[in-house]
Amino acid sequence: MKVNVESVRNLLLALRQSNPGVRVVYSSSQAVYGQPLPKVITDTTMPTPEGTYGAHKFASEVVINDMNRKGYIDAFSVRFPTVIVRPGAPSNAAPSFLSGMFREPMKGEECVIPLKDRSYRTYVCSPSSTIENLVRVLNLPGDALPPHQRHIMFPGVSTTIQEMMDALAKFGGEDKLKLLREETNPGFERILRSWPEDFDPSTPDRLGLLRDNKVEDLVKEYIDKYC
Repeated sequence: MKVNVESVRNLLLALRQSNPGVRVVYSSSQAVYGQPLPKVITDTTMPTPEGTYGAHKFASEVVINDMNRKGYIDAFSVRFPTVIVRPGAPSNAAPSFLSGMFREPMKGEECVIPLKDRSYRTYVCSPSSTIENLVRVLNLPGDALPPHQRHIMFPGVSTTIQEMMDALAKFGGEDKLKLLREETNPGFERILRSWPEDFDPSTPDRLGLLRDNKVEDLVKEYIDKYC
């Protein structure tokens, strides 16, 4: 709580004193949602996080909504899909494999997929669209959303593990599939299955945010840039 919630609140209170009304863009997450969920999440779907990470993100969103309503700051909370493909080293987070299943095989290294279900569906976006949309949100007018409802779900692509494997084979080569190992991790699978599969993009479309078209584009972007 000290690291994830209280630090955010204290920082915002300091900004209120030093630069009242400053534009703030807070990085939240699709992890604020938890089951049971509809197939497609809309703006009216209530966040019910099943993990501590998502709970802390949602708690900070509530603080931001209240401070924005009071005029202390001019803020938006952006809920990220899983951003892929990320360069660099793998992490211990449950969705890390969603980047690793491309990044590691392209380096000749193995990646473990923590569930044996190629129909598993998840929501992802590219680093390039994430960066562009952060800039666009930074420059949105303050009245683009109600003063007490400041969350924006970044647009992405709903895709399955099988579709991602097909994209790896197409752009990286069929041989790379041999470096993917499917091995159930019950803890990770519980977290992954608590997250949404798809989102209604009406609000980000209305706000003029950039939307990725298909998972193949995300994979090709990484391979063209880093491999």
